[in-house]
Amino acid sequence: MSDPGAGSAALSVLKGVLSKDSAKAVDDHTVEFHLDAPNGNFPYYVSSNTYNAVILPANFSGPYEKTFMGTGVLKLEKYTPKVGASFVRNPDYWGEKSLPDRVQFAFYADQQAQLLAMQGRQADVMGDFTMQGGVSMLTNPQFKMLGTKSSSHRQMHMRCNAGPFKDKRVRQALALAIDREVIVQGLFRGRATVGNDSPFAPVFPSSDLTVPQRRIDIAKAKQLMSEAGVANGFDITLTTESTWRFPTSRSSCRTRRRRSAFASS
Repeated sequence: MSDPGAGSAALSVLKGVLSKDSAKAVDDHTVEFHLDAPNGNFPYYVSSNTYNAVILPANFSGPYEKTFMGTGVLKLEKYTPKVGASFVRNPDYWGEKSLPDRVQFAFYADQQAQLLAMQGRQADVMGDFTMQGGVSMLTNPQFKMLGTKSSSHRQMHMRCNAGPFKDKRVRQALALAIDREVIVQGLFRGRATVGNDSPFAPVFPSSDLTVPQRRIDIAKAKQLMSEAGVANGFDITLTTESTWRFPTSRSSCRTRRRRSAFASS
């Protein structure tokens, strides 16, 4: 994936992160990566959750969206970019067959349109939504919310090679100035878990659970800022996304079983 001569789509994320021949097989179950520079997102870049790392047979010929390969309970029936996709029951699935015989996904440009589709009964299921934009769903007894623990999280990236964040004491001060409990209760209505400045959730074996949970400590934060020579603060530019999550279409779905609409969520 990191070979410029292979035409890999993963080069869009691995450039400057992992160079060709920087990965080495240690044994049958261990791979050693030597990164070009520290990168907290690297585990995601090579995970099954990113399309840049999808593994296909060497003789595969596209187009990918028309000849989608898979072994799941459903198989692709039709895909229309920016509109939707439909899947039908896979009769060759090795396990228990799919309960619905057909599932249809509709793509929406933003979360608001998706919420309106749910509220107007144009969709039966919605994958997820932001707490800030979906309060109306949480307080509506006509909808049932299912929650599950995950490693989903948000990151704040800081330039550590220039400016005030080059001093790790400034970064530590910022971490100590965040009231995590207030964020969980205020922004997420209690539907979140306090994080400890690591991209790895406690469910992962690689998580170091011996690290003490960092909590708000304004006095210590001020002390660190003073030691770093910026006791009176500093000005920075914070760049954020303008969309509700990321600039891609979201989807809701309808399921059908024996020609009848599945029960609304």
